[in-house]
Amino acid sequence: MLRTHSHTQIGVLTKNTIPLITPVIDHTILCQHFVLLVSPDHSAQLPYIEHFLRQKDINLTVIPLESDLQSLNHALKPYQNSNIAINLSEGRPGITGQLLLWAKQHKQCAFWLNANTDKLRFLLPESTPPIPLADHICIPEFLALKGMIFQEGYRHLPSQNQLLPLAAKWLTKAHSHRQAFQTLNWLSSSANGLELTSLSCARHLWNKPHLQQLIRDLTDLNLVKKEGERRITFSDPTIASFVRGGWLEYACFSTLHQLKSTRHDIQDIALGVKIERQLQGTSVINELDVIALVNNRLFLIECKTGKLSQKPVLNQQTIYRLDSITELLGESCHGFVVSLEPLGHQINTRALEVGIHLLEGYDIKQLSQRIESIANGHNEHI
Repeated sequence: MLRTHSHTQIGVLTKNTIPLITPVIDHTILCQHFVLLVSPDHSAQLPYIEHFLRQKDINLTVIPLESDLQSLNHALKPYQNSNIAINLSEGRPGITGQLLLWAKQHKQCAFWLNANTDKLRFLLPESTPPIPLADHICIPEFLALKGMIFQEGYRHLPSQNQLLPLAAKWLTKAHSHRQAFQTLNWLSSSANGLELTSLSCARHLWNKPHLQQLIRDLTDLNLVKKEGERRITFSDPTIASFVRGGWLEYACFSTLHQLKSTRHDIQDIALGVKIERQLQGTSVINELDVIALVNNRLFLIECKTGKLSQKPVLNQQTIYRLDSITELLGESCHGFVVSLEPLGHQINTRALEVGIHLLEGYDIKQLSQRIESIANGHNEHI
């Protein structure tokens, strides 16, 4: 019926709008009109979903509710003779129970979206087989549904970009070459001025084989040039930033694109993202290293290459910022901190308390595995 007849869907607005609107915007579902029941607790979400559906050319009718417990008979009376599909993907038991009873009384269909499998499961008629749906929302749309603006970010990098394969290569050396990465980080940080030439490196560090391997990776691509007195010159500021820690962001971005070749539910990936949100009436800009949207779940990834265990205040700020954003974005959002160095017991404890995932040292290679586990519906904090 949903794929063969034009119909009106009736659903309940909650903070988690993604499962609710997925059956509405799917191009195989013939929904032309959406009736949205809105209680006072969730009215703040209404402008965002109104704007979103208007852009999708879907007609919207809003029915304000005094509470989730009020009777719906009068509000739904205009629709009892129409072709209706009750969308039970979201809503508290009291109101969804009323909607299901109303559908049964008026011989209308009722369904809910299983977000783990992306299948519509029918409660009425009971014999209706599940319908698989595709995920059509991109990162800017996901954020817009939560009242945030995607200001900028690289969602598509040229395939010939030589930094991506280099970052992927360095990720395999992340644990074994930790000291060399720290030295390289210092060299890039010291490369001030127009010439982008580093200060002289200590001899005992310069002669380390692992550091020379990393420098050779860069010189082979003409990204840096060795100078006298154990110094290096960077070809441009972008390369200096890449060496200073940006390589881990590129590595995560590359890892997610590799995962995309085996998972067809990776909807969008972005690098170097700026998002705008409202905080107590003031616009706030947040920068995030990598964002991925997988199976309608948003993953926010912060990358760190310095010895942050020595900077507990900075670590706490990172955890707090991720926690505040993921809380605003709801249960479909997951925060990650990927760190080359151990973050320390205090940060691990705080991250566990607020549900932020940490990947440190050797474990950073598990990024794909962790994201797949959550995207498949297994959200245990491991």
